[in-house]
Amino acid sequence: MNVFKVDSASHFRHLWSLMVLSVILPIVGYYLMLYKLGEFNVEAALIVSFVVFTTLILPLLILHINYYLYSKNDKFLYDESREIMVYERKGMVTEFEAKNIESVVSYKSWPLAENRTPIFPWDVYHYTAIELKNGSLLKVSSLVVYEFDKKVKIDGIRIRKTFYPWIG
Repeated sequence: MNVFKVDSASHFRHLWSLMVLSVILPIVGYYLMLYKLGEFNVEAALIVSFVVFTTLILPLLILHINYYLYSKNDKFLYDESREIMVYERKGMVTEFEAKNIESVVSYKSWPLAENRTPIFPWDVYHYTAIELKNGSLLKVSSLVVYEFDKKVKIDGIRIRKTFYPWIG
């Protein structure tokens, strides 16, 4: 039985771009400023830093907090041989089989859905909505199961492309 949950590896997988941006952008910005202007200009550096923070880093942090708050104690268990799945969320346990599923839709960014290199830092975030025949809707975030459609063998998983996969 495969057990998926939020752990440090899933945080690292999702926040690697933040770590890269935090290290590389200041170094590149400093050297470009010295190369183009001949000196380090604090005013220009603050303007560029503000633009980068508000367009790239802030949306990433907001989305990561959204995903973490949504699925911080969630657990997804999958038994491939018996096709039984168990989803634990906020103390509620939902056990179901593949035959009890009405539809499965995976919401991914355009690059992730097409197996391309991510463009924006939040392109690795995605979630899967599982609608059961009894009418209940389960949303499994990528912090719990990364690339659900590749790890869980269910027929008929549809992929919906989105720019910013917010879990509502």
